[in-house]
Amino acid sequence: MIINQLSLINRKEFINFLDSIDSDFIPPLSDKINFNDYYDKIMKVGKICCYYINNKIIGLVIFYDNKEIAQITLVAVEPKSRGKGIASEIIKSVLSEISKPTRIITWEKNEGAIFLYKKFGFEITKVDMNKYGINQLIMDKK
Repeated sequence: MIINQLSLINRKEFINFLDSIDSDFIPPLSDKINFNDYYDKIMKVGKICCYYINNKIIGLVIFYDNKEIAQITLVAVEPKSRGKGIASEIIKSVLSEISKPTRIITWEKNEGAIFLYKKFGFEITKVDMNKYGINQLIMDKK
């Protein structure tokens, strides 16, 4: 089940999910963001789309619908649920809400994510090194 109503996303559940996928990112998410602050920011200015099974977050996509371009800032699925099309389903739901160019950034060696984003029409428009010394890909969909 996909839920994209912010008021239904519980802080503790959200933070527990981020903790469970934290080390899957390079660098880990907790090195870049404070999860409590991130929750508050999303509730104020962001949008979130969560995939639930048995009332538990299994995957999510966080995005911001800015004036000229939308920005997807996080795509994540819990490890034991990967490879089942959950990320695709959530991204498809998010993209149906966006009617403007959209950007996503991932790291160069994240081959699974790159393949997935290309499947949805994202193209690599820039490669650069981020402040953590990691090559990142900027991918845009018009």
